[in-house]
Amino acid sequence: MRHAAVLQKTDRMRCGQVRSSTRIALSKFWAQVPWLLKAAIMLEVVLHKLSEAGVIGGLLIFNAALAYLQESAGGPVILKR
Repeated sequence: MRHAAVLQKTDRMRCGQVRSSTRIALSKFWAQVPWLLKAAIMLEVVLHKLSEAGVIGGLLIFNAALAYLQESAGGPVILKR
């Protein structure tokens, strides 16, 4: 069993499927909703509404953190298949 797990990990590394946790976390800022939130932050800064921009920035970070935590919690379940 352990040998099979090592072989699977090696195969995933060869295919480029293994990514660092930093890269996975940063990828959460590269989707439709984060881009919309970033545009809203820029608009609020242009309109000199910095408190609203801060709230939207907090939502952006919360959204990325939540997505990262959900993916990391679900990763071992997906790999068992």
